[in-house]
Amino acid sequence: MPNSAPKESAKFWKHPALPTVELLRATYVTHSFARHLHDGYALGVIESGREAFQYRGCSYVAPAGSIAIIHPGEVHTGHADAAEGWRYRMFYPDAAVLAQVAAQVAGREMPLPYFPNPVIVDAQIAQGLRQVHRALENGDLRLACESRFLWLLAQLIARHGCDRPIPTPLCPDPGKMQRVREYLEAHLADAVALEDLATLVQMSSFQVLRAFRHQFGLPPHAYLTHLRLLRAKHLLAQQEAIAQVAADTGFSDQSHLNRHFKRVFGIPPGHYQRGYQLHHLDLCKNVQDLSSPSALG
Repeated sequence: MPNSAPKESAKFWKHPALPTVELLRATYVTHSFARHLHDGYALGVIESGREAFQYRGCSYVAPAGSIAIIHPGEVHTGHADAAEGWRYRMFYPDAAVLAQVAAQVAGREMPLPYFPNPVIVDAQIAQGLRQVHRALENGDLRLACESRFLWLLAQLIARHGCDRPIPTPLCPDPGKMQRVREYLEAHLADAVALEDLATLVQMSSFQVLRAFRHQFGLPPHAYLTHLRLLRAKHLLAQQEAIAQVAADTGFSDQSHLNRHFKRVFGIPPGHYQRGYQLHHLDLCKNVQDLSSPSALG
């Protein structure tokens, strides 16, 4: 019988959207981590199996769907607690990243976030982290990746950290958010960064996310994606090649455009383009029929 046991694999990379965060996707079965530590946080989502580890003199098990988090400078281990091993997606952010998020949420300097439980069960945050990690692996839009990661870290600190920062009162400024929207419209195909928007209106990145969502019902990255998709529809209707449409509207490639287009409009770009072309041909045929001598009586 063929061996159906999962094979060990690991992929390590960094993404320009998060320059101070290292990324790892891995499956481990027999591998066992020796006692070690990290300069920054180790934050991961267990996708399948179970990981066991020693941390601060205690033993922990992180099952599928849970979040495991290790603080900077803390010695720990890691090994499988199930025959099939474990598969996980890890973020390794600098300590300054979480410190900055906590400070932006509170609007003042905050202690380095501390999480008393290294195994956190929070399905919403876990799913969000998993999606962001996949997006970073797939080369998704910079603004989307950094915005969603910032938002999720803020939720993680607020729900599960000690000394939880109380968000500053939301004081919407319609004029500033209108400037952000105009900037997004003017830079539709560019690699817009969240810091660009924050600098534009002299606000923190977290404040921009909250205020823009409050005023327009979508965070900036989602609004930008919709602008790109509407522009893509216009270009597809003009029968521009799909790969060129993707390039002209700021998507990383044709598959990236396909994924977002189908998610919003329910059909792939090619189907939309063919349907539009057939409709146009039918209209032309009808006009020709109406202008023929027999049609004129």
